[in-house]
Amino acid sequence: MTPDPTFLRAGRTPRGPARFIAALCLVAVTAACSTSGDHVTTVGSTAAPSSVTTTSPDVNELPREPTAKQGGGIEGPYVLRIPQIGVDAHVVPIKSNEERILEPPPNPSVVGWWSDGAAPGASQGSAVLVGHTVRHTDGGVFDDLEYLSFGDPIEVEGPHSTLTYRVDSNDELSINDFARNAEKIFKQTGPARLVLITCGDFDGTVWRSNIVIIAAPVS
Repeated sequence: MTPDPTFLRAGRTPRGPARFIAALCLVAVTAACSTSGDHVTTVGSTAAPSSVTTTSPDVNELPREPTAKQGGGIEGPYVLRIPQIGVDAHVVPIKSNEERILEPPPNPSVVGWWSDGAAPGASQGSAVLVGHTVRHTDGGVFDDLEYLSFGDPIEVEGPHSTLTYRVDSNDELSINDFARNAEKIFKQTGPARLVLITCGDFDGTVWRSNIVIIAAPVS
């Protein structure tokens, strides 16, 4: 596979003192990242949104019933594994609210799957996973997402099957660039792919960019 010419290698600016700032990463598509909450504004039409939980889910409270498959996707609940950066995390379904805001799970160690979009393993479209970065304790599930490289494996495991993806591109987009490309990032047509999102470039007050990983399924 030929690397995407827009792919950014992992050699990013060191986080340094920013790791000790007590703030959760924000994933923002519009406006800008801030320290008041984590969200991503989705695009296009979605199913009616549900309310967002305000308590951190315990592992015992994670969904036990299979997640509905979409377009041939595998059944959940899911576990996300990214060996290169030590991720082994539960994935819970999340929905956008009336303002089309998609909030990651309150628990920073849990990944959120946009359940109004494609499911992992679907025949087409973006299966979107979002997660926190935590600067204070390094306790965010996507703390090291930016360090993934072309070809790194990503696994999504369901109760009966496991999917393997490989990183196709790793881009750091400014908030404005993310907003301009949101429809492409969340698109539900075209080849099946896995999209992982968190934020980056914390300047001590706000998050100024988004890390977007796109991975292609391994045949």
